[in-house]
Amino acid sequence: GRHDWSTMSSSEPCDGSESELILHRWPSAWGLPSLSPECVAVETYMRLAGLKFTSEDCKTPYASPSGQLPALDQCDDVVGLPEGVAGGAGSSSSSRDHTGSLAAKRIADHLSKKVVNLDAHLVSHTDKALLIAFTALVDAKLATATAYYTWIDKPRFTAHTRKAYGQAFPAPLSYIIPWLWRSRALKRFAGESSDQSQSESRIRAGARDAYAALSSLLSDNGGTYFFGVKPTSLDAAAFAHLSYHALSPVGDALRLELKSFPNLVKYVEAMRTVTFPNEHGHGGTGGSAMHAIDSGSWLEQPSRKGRTGWWGR
Repeated sequence: GRHDWSTMSSSEPCDGSESELILHRWPSAWGLPSLSPECVAVETYMRLAGLKFTSEDCKTPYASPSGQLPALDQCDDVVGLPEGVAGGAGSSSSSRDHTGSLAAKRIADHLSKKVVNLDAHLVSHTDKALLIAFTALVDAKLATATAYYTWIDKPRFTAHTRKAYGQAFPAPLSYIIPWLWRSRALKRFAGESSDQSQSESRIRAGARDAYAALSSLLSDNGGTYFFGVKPTSLDAAAFAHLSYHALSPVGDALRLELKSFPNLVKYVEAMRTVTFPNEHGHGGTGGSAMHAIDSGSWLEQPSRKGRTGWWGR
């Protein structure tokens, strides 16, 4: 059960007696920590940072305190919504993003500014510029490929996506809601070619270009992570999509391309086994692991003074 913060005074800081961070995410699926790459990206960031937190699986976004996933509950304040949106399951459906990409970006920004900045050790202008460029590449190429094969490709959507995202809803909502989400995704891809084969070919080529660039970066820096021996936010973002392409049933069209970069395959497997706990809940970093960082080591101490300043702004 969740901690009852109602017993705390409005100015009382989190006392660290249990995790002050609760990550609300889509449940695990297909050998992945979550069926949502955006939820995986946020959780990977938190684990790489060694943060103490608990995870709460939500079978639908409406079970989340923000009405969307991922969501981060910090000292009873919800991070991930646009500024000025109160959130909750009753919030307007028009304000929700079913993919979670916007929420994930806001949470990552919040974590880097208020909690732990994974990129703080990058001091050279070259490394900082590379981080920005490769993060944009992941967003433009890998995230686009993920969205395409999850929501746009009709056979894969029908065979896998609809069931995975709709199974918690009663019929006929289990069919209707995923199809409504697909229609939103189709609108986002409206600028693509009307010829689906050309569109798919371009997306696969873009994914391959991103694989090649990430493979070279990993080789050039010769470390466990993309920038050497210490992780960065790029590792969280890239791993989320690389692991999805490697393991999800909708990623089958991309796996052949990915397998031609053996160091990326090894990277995905190493990140899975070292960063995340095994099926018995043992191992991993952050979360409930030993030596996880509680709020005493955060960049800014959380408090119960309200949401002001706790939105990642």
